[in-house]
Amino acid sequence: MIVVIAVAMLLLIVFVIIMISVRKRRHQAKLDEIRLQNIQTQHERLNDELPRLLMAWPSYDKFQFDEDRLKIEEELGEGHFGTIYFAWATGIVDDEEKTRAAVKTLKQGSSPETAEDFRKQMEIAMDFDHPNVVRLLGICTRNEPL
Repeated sequence: MIVVIAVAMLLLIVFVIIMISVRKRRHQAKLDEIRLQNIQTQHERLNDELPRLLMAWPSYDKFQFDEDRLKIEEELGEGHFGTIYFAWATGIVDDEEKTRAAVKTLKQGSSPETAEDFRKQMEIAMDFDHPNVVRLLGICTRNEPL
């Protein structure tokens, strides 16, 4: 009789432990779902803000370049703002049919602050025209990725 009561108590304790564990997992799953929704909402908000931010940028018509005239050859690496590629640009330099170019991109979903830093870097590069400094040949800011 005592053995039956002990086994029953043991089963009851195991059952209670399992129930507590299941509730904790469900609660954690709900918290994880809420966090994921918050991250997705924040990401969507940033993606909504970025086009408005870009529209506020000056047009930079002198430097605008049609991205269809770029032929990406290979990925060179990852930079602060996004991926950097080796490419051939057609018709970007007057005396050259094709020009070797490094293409620096801005990651999609970047924060407005990062996009603004990218814009400032572009503006600084626009002013350089020296044989010992890498020269900005053109920009593609009408479509994403920039």
